[in-house]
Amino acid sequence: MADEDTDTEEIEEIKKGPSKVLLIVIGANLVVVLGVVAFFLFGSGDEEETGDEIVPAEELMASHETMGPIFELGPIIVNLSDKGGGRYLKVYLKLECMNEKSAPIVEGKLIPLRDLVLVHFTGVTASELLGSDVKSQIRKDLINMSNKELGGTHIQNIYFSEFVIQ
Repeated sequence: MADEDTDTEEIEEIKKGPSKVLLIVIGANLVVVLGVVAFFLFGSGDEEETGDEIVPAEELMASHETMGPIFELGPIIVNLSDKGGGRYLKVYLKLECMNEKSAPIVEGKLIPLRDLVLVHFTGVTASELLGSDVKSQIRKDLINMSNKELGGTHIQNIYFSEFVIQ
């Protein structure tokens, strides 16, 4: 008889639905999961940009307010693709990093960046390097290519300290 009463009570509890404790546990888990998702979607807000996303050169050059760390790439001497040969470009470049966090990344890739510049100028003729907007376009191209090589936005500007065609 006692067993039948216990079985009847258990059946009645199951029919009543979930207990309050179960609902509280599910609710607490839901709040934690939503908090973790929100953190990853919106970030913590106090970190600097990580540089994972590549920002176009035009935006970088227009928006930078403070100077970042600077690394020199130079001298770079490249034979130009003029007919008859004998023409070359001598260029000194300075790479400005986005921030202190970008400096070790750029410093670790100076050799591939130098190679990138050499390859970029190898297929160019002297006449293609003359003109008022040419250096500005070259600067934008080199910033975009360098950031792509680095896997994120780490270079915010490139400065020419020497640009000689001979």
